[in-house]
Amino acid sequence: MRNYSDDEITRAVENLLHDLDLGAQPFIDSDQVEDYTRAMLDTAQYENAERIVDYGMRLYPTYSELKLLKAAAIIGQEMRLDEAEEILNEIEVTYANDAEFLEQRGWLCFSLDDKAKALSYFEKCLQIITEDKNTADPYILFDIGERLVEAELYEEALVYLKAYIPYDPESDECLFNIAYAQSNLDLLDESVDTYKKLLDIDPFLDSAWFNLGLVYTLQSKFEEALNALQTAISITPTYAEAYFNLGNVQKSLGDKKKAIESFTEYISLCNEAVIPDVYALIGDCWFALEDCDLAERFAELCLEKDPENITAKYLLGDTLMNKGMYSEAAKHFKKMLKADPHDAFLLYIIALCFLKKRNYPSAKDYARKSIEEDNEFVGGWIVFFRSESDMRIPVADRDSEVLVPISLAEYTLDIIDRERESMGHLHALDFLEGFARFFVGIGKHNDREKAKGLKLLAKVADEAPNIFQLGISEPTLLVISLRDEIKEIMDRFNIKL
Repeated sequence: MRNYSDDEITRAVENLLHDLDLGAQPFIDSDQVEDYTRAMLDTAQYENAERIVDYGMRLYPTYSELKLLKAAAIIGQEMRLDEAEEILNEIEVTYANDAEFLEQRGWLCFSLDDKAKALSYFEKCLQIITEDKNTADPYILFDIGERLVEAELYEEALVYLKAYIPYDPESDECLFNIAYAQSNLDLLDESVDTYKKLLDIDPFLDSAWFNLGLVYTLQSKFEEALNALQTAISITPTYAEAYFNLGNVQKSLGDKKKAIESFTEYISLCNEAVIPDVYALIGDCWFALEDCDLAERFAELCLEKDPENITAKYLLGDTLMNKGMYSEAAKHFKKMLKADPHDAFLLYIIALCFLKKRNYPSAKDYARKSIEEDNEFVGGWIVFFRSESDMRIPVADRDSEVLVPISLAEYTLDIIDRERESMGHLHALDFLEGFARFFVGIGKHNDREKAKGLKLLAKVADEAPNIFQLGISEPTLLVISLRDEIKEIMDRFNIKL
C-alpha cells in the first residue's frame, strides 16, 4: 500500500521542484521519480506531478511506468485528453490487465463524460485487486472511491471505499470518506457509527467531530450535535464553520443568546469570507428575544450584503408585522411575491396581514389563492376560515386570544362538510376539524366531542406530522398547544414547535 504523505517525501519533492525552477538538473533514481510523482498525484497536485514525471522521462526514457504516470497527471488536469489517450494506447499492450492502467482508462472516460464506461473500468480494477492480493495495489480502490465522492457519486464510491478498508482498517481518510458518503445518502445512523469508529482511532480529528455534529443536526439530535461541535471547537478554537453550525444548533435548542454569541464568533473568525445569511440568523434570534429594532437592523445588514437573501426578506417583513405595520408588511411581501407568484406561504402571509388589518375580503382572497396553490397548506385554511369567523365577533373583541379560536372552531364545524365536498379528503381539513371539536368540547364540557377531536388530531399527527406541526404553530392555534392532551400527541409522534 502506498503512503507518500510523510514529511521526508514532501521535503524531497519541494527541494526537487525548487531545483527545477532554478534550471538545475539534479540526479534522482527512477524509483524516486515514481515516488515523488505519486506523492503529487495522491494529493491532486497534477501540474507538479507532470513536471516531475517529465523530468524523470528525460532521465529514463525507456521506463514505461513513467508514461502511465504522465497520462495520470494529464487526466487529473482534465485537459489535453487526446494526448493522454495516445499515451495509454501506446502502453496498452504492456498494461492491458494492470489495475492502475485500467483506473486511468476509467478517469479518461469520466473526463469525457462517459461515466458508464468509466465505472466498468473501475469494476475491472476491483476484480483484479480482489483476485490478485499479492501484486495489485489496493490503494487504487481508495483513490477511485475518494474521487467518486468528490464527483458526488456516493453510492458507487462506497463500493470501493469499503473494499479498501480490509487492507487498511484504520485509514482515517477512508473512514472519513465512507462516513461522508453515507450521510449524503441519508444513511445517517451508519454515518454516525463510522464517524465514531474514526474518532476512536483519532479522537482529535476536528473535521470528523464537525461532520458528526452536522449528521446529528440532520437527525434533530441537537444535544449530541452541540457536544460534537463544541468538541471540534475545543480542538481547533479558530474553526469558524463549527461556530456557525453551533449557533444553528443553539438556535434550534431555543438558546438564542448563546446562538448570537456563536454567530458573532463565526463572523470575527471569517473576516471577509462571512456568509451573509449569518446576519439574518442573528436578526432572527433578536426577533425571538423580542428586540425588533435589532432584528430589523441585522436583516437590513444582511440585505446590504446579499440583496436577494430570502431569510432576511422574511425577517424584515416579520418585524413590520410585529410592530403592527401591516400595510407596510403586506407591500413588502407583495414585492417578494413577484419573484414567485405561486408561493403558497407568501400568499398566506399577505392574507394574514390583511386579516390583522381587518380587511376581510382581501384576506379571504389571498388565503384562497394560498389554498389553491397548496390544498394541504393548513395556515391558508385557518386565515380563509377566519376571514369569515372573525366577523362573527364584536369588533372590540376581534383581537381576543380566546374568542378568536372559539369563533374559528364553531365556524369550522359549520362549514367543514361543505369544504370537503368541494376539495375531497385533506389532512389539513382533518386537522382543523380535530382542533374545532377539541376546542368546542372543552368549552361545552363535552368529553365525547373533545375525544373525537383528539382522535382526529392524533390521526393527522401520525399520517401527516408536518401538517400537524404547521397547524399547531399557526398563531391562532398556539393557545391549544399548551394543553396537556396536545403535548401528549406531540410527544407520542415526536413533533416539536
